[in-house]
Amino acid sequence: RRFLSSIAIVLILCCGTCSDTMTGMVVPCCFLAIAAVALLPCAVSGLDNGLALTPPLGWSSWLALGERDFCDEKTLRDSADALVETGLATAGYNTLMISDCWGAVDRSTDGKLQAETDRFPSGSLKGVIDYIHSKGLRAGVYQDIGTATCVGNRAGLYGHYADDAKQLALEWGIDWIKIDNCNNRLHPTELYPEIAKAFNATKHPVLINLCEWGVEEPWKWASEAGNSWRVTGDHRDEFSSTKKIILMQKGMSNYSGAPKHGWNDMDMVFTGLADQQPKAHRYFPGQTHTEYITEFSLWALLQSPLVWTGDVRNMSDFQRSVLFNYDILAIHNDTSSKQGDYVTALDPAGDVQVWRKFINNERNQAVVIVNLGDTAAASVQVAFESLGLTATTQAIVTDLWTKQNVTTTGVFPAKPGRALEPHACIMVKVFPLPI
Repeated sequence: RRFLSSIAIVLILCCGTCSDTMTGMVVPCCFLAIAAVALLPCAVSGLDNGLALTPPLGWSSWLALGERDFCDEKTLRDSADALVETGLATAGYNTLMISDCWGAVDRSTDGKLQAETDRFPSGSLKGVIDYIHSKGLRAGVYQDIGTATCVGNRAGLYGHYADDAKQLALEWGIDWIKIDNCNNRLHPTELYPEIAKAFNATKHPVLINLCEWGVEEPWKWASEAGNSWRVTGDHRDEFSSTKKIILMQKGMSNYSGAPKHGWNDMDMVFTGLADQQPKAHRYFPGQTHTEYITEFSLWALLQSPLVWTGDVRNMSDFQRSVLFNYDILAIHNDTSSKQGDYVTALDPAGDVQVWRKFINNERNQAVVIVNLGDTAAASVQVAFESLGLTATTQAIVTDLWTKQNVTTTGVFPAKPGRALEPHACIMVKVFPLPI
C-alpha cells in the first residue's frame, strides 16, 4: 500500500510534457516517472516483506535437545543436517529456529549481542547461521522485546532496536526472528512496530513472529508489525493446554491470511516429543499419539505456523507419519480462503465439535470432528446441512489420516455409530459432486 501511494504522488507532481533532448519529441513526463519508479526496489514492510505468503513451517530447538533451553554449536549443526537428511526441509520445514538458548547475559564491550561462550566457543552465532544456510535452510533466532529474555536472563533488544536489527539481519543474516515479551513494562503495541521498523530499515527481509501471548489482542493490530503473532499463552505438551488453545480460536478466522499475509500463531506443536525426550517432561506430562494427531490436525486446519519441536536427529515412525502427512500440509498451505473456524457441536455438553475450512477456492471443505471431552467416547455423524450443503448433496469424503474414500449423501460417516474416543479427531475433505 505504501509503494502504490508513492507512485500516485510522483504522477501528481510530475505529469506534464517535456522535450526529449535526443529526438526533439515532446513526451508526457508522467510516463517517464513511471519507468523510473518501476526500477526502484519495493519497500519492505512488516506487512509486505514478501514473506509468509502461506503459513510458515519450521523446527525449534526448544525442549528438543535436552533441557528446555539447551542448545550448542554441535547439536544445532547436527539438527540442520537431520532436517535435510530426513526430508523435513523438502516437506516445507525448512527453517531452523534457535530458541532461548544461545545468548549471553551481557553484551560485548562494543554493545553487541553475543552468544554464550561455553555453548558457542566462537562467541558468535554467525558461524552456526552460516552452516544452516549452507544446508539450504533458513535460520531463525529467538529474542525479546524487553531488557532480557524469558529464560536465563539473556540480553534482550530493548534500547538497541536499530543496532541489533543491523547485527542480526545484515551481519549474521537471519531469516526469521521470534520476539518475546518478557522484562518489558511498556506497551507491546508501541514497541513491536518500532522493532519492525528497525528490521525493515535494513532492507534484508526477516520473517517477524511476535509473541506477547495474545494479551493485547494482537490479531487486531499486529499485521503491520509482523508476519505472525501469538494469540495464546505458551502451549504445553499436555492435552489440557492443547484443548484450551483450540477453544480460543473460535471466531478468529477473520484475523489472518490474505490479504494481510499474517497468521494467528497457536505456538509450537510437540508431535511425538513425549516418546523421545524424557528430560523435557519434568515440565509437562506429554500427550498420547491420539492427542498429537488432534493437535496437528487442528493447528493445520486453523493455519497456525507449524513449528515442530522434537529431536529431529532421532525421529520415530509415528513422528514421520504425522509430520509428512502431505494431504494435511496441503490444507495448511491453502490460502484460497480463510483459516478454519468452529461450526457446531454434536452433543449437549459441547465437547464433540465440528471445525471447517474452505479449500480450493471454496469449492470444497476440510472438516475436523474432535472429541474434546475427557471421559466418554462419542458416536458421531455430521449433517451436510451444518456445512452449508443440503440433505440431498452427494459428496466424496476422504479421510486424511486413513486415506479411505467414501461416497455419501447428506451425512458422514454414512452410517451412524462411529465411535470417537476422548481427545481423538477425524479429519476429512468433502468434495460435493459433481466435482
